[in-house]
Amino acid sequence: KTIRAWLLSSTKLVYSDMEDKFFVVKKVEIGGVKRKYGVYGEIEVVFTCEPSTYFEDGQEEIDVGKFYNLHSWSQPTYKLSGSGACTLMVNGAIMTADVVDNLIIDTERMIAYKANGTLANTAVKGDYEDLYLQPGENAVSVSSGFECKIIPNWRCL
Repeated sequence: KTIRAWLLSSTKLVYSDMEDKFFVVKKVEIGGVKRKYGVYGEIEVVFTCEPSTYFEDGQEEIDVGKFYNLHSWSQPTYKLSGSGACTLMVNGAIMTADVVDNLIIDTERMIAYKANGTLANTAVKGDYEDLYLQPGENAVSVSSGFECKIIPNWRCL
């Protein structure tokens, strides 16, 4: 039961020869369980993953500013802190947000929420797709009085 629970809760697939990269798991199928020698055995597992390869260093927070994306377009997560009306500008596109202490804008899931998990979709106005990071140079800025950290989610096909 323990291995089954662990496999079914897997969200990342990492190959031992590519430890700096991972695949996002969408579905896990378990079959072909064969017991050998009491507690030892074989198990057949099929992982269905997104087609992109994600980079571990793309899970680290970076500061707003100008930076270069060496990979494919990505769907970042923006973490805003401060209070009041905030403007987030990404490559000239604007999303406005009413921030009370903190707000997380997840462009992959196309939702906004507080750090405690409370949904806050009505706090933002704009298109999530406009906040994607493009290959090459990107420029991200935020209104004065606010802090913004970006988890870029670097990836390639």
